[in-house]
Amino acid sequence: MFANIAGAAGRIRPSAIYSCVDQLRVWVRQLTDKEHQWFDKHCDYFRPHPSPALFNYSLKVRMHLYGPDQRALEELAGRSDVHFNYFEPGLDWVFRYDTSAEEARDTWHFHIVKPYHRGQEMGFGESDGNYTWYTSRRRKVANNTAAYSDKRSRITGESNTCHIDYRITGAQALHRAKLGTIADVLNADPSTFWADNRLLLCALDSSRFGRLFHNSLVGSKRRTPMIKRYNHGLIYDHDARVGETIIRDCGCIQKVLDEFPYAHRCLVRMDIKHLLPPPGSAWTPYYDLCAHVCDPKSNPFKMKRYVV
Repeated sequence: MFANIAGAAGRIRPSAIYSCVDQLRVWVRQLTDKEHQWFDKHCDYFRPHPSPALFNYSLKVRMHLYGPDQRALEELAGRSDVHFNYFEPGLDWVFRYDTSAEEARDTWHFHIVKPYHRGQEMGFGESDGNYTWYTSRRRKVANNTAAYSDKRSRITGESNTCHIDYRITGAQALHRAKLGTIADVLNADPSTFWADNRLLLCALDSSRFGRLFHNSLVGSKRRTPMIKRYNHGLIYDHDARVGETIIRDCGCIQKVLDEFPYAHRCLVRMDIKHLLPPPGSAWTPYYDLCAHVCDPKSNPFKMKRYVV
């Protein structure tokens, strides 16, 4: 029974898995023109903002690094004036067919569970019929996750990709995630990072959930399932029927947990080892598409720069 409940993650079978550093935001005391040019070469996109930080006026420049490579991370780790307050790693599941990527995105949306959600509503964005799902409608929460499947992989340029972002905002949230410095990011194992409740896919035991719903509705303490056997041989689980109806009506597991707190007792955690990068691997840098073609216009993998 539980194998059938938790089998949705097993149906996601990507042909390749990559994890990268999508974006960093740091504050520094100064940034020279030479340093600006150097970071511009070692990032997919580099955007500095020369404005002092309100929490520390000695920090004069806010730096946004999109797709930084290993050398850019090492350079930041070696500086003593860096205040690190935003980290956004990405996870790419690459498939052979576009329908598989869309199914993976929808499976993620239906089964993703965010610990300590605390009433944050699941949100989504729509552009040209393509959807991006978020674990929180509010953008300025300490931790937020997004998933979409309408863009090519920024790592390899391949299409049919389901991309997942995990966005950590604020120095305190980074310290709680044990990523308080750029050196911590360099030393982090992407497989361990994603496995630590950041890619938590769960299902619900609909029969047990339906029984708990019935108990809360009528004030009973029934502990056995309500299963009826009819004369023509039909075996009908009324609790499972009620539970499945509520789950389908809510649209995703997280919304069920938000509306029915006792549903946490019915969670069945899915095995996602086959969806993680290999243990001990490093962050994969962006693929430099422009360096491998003579005419960018003829490149079928040419992508727009990623700007949040």
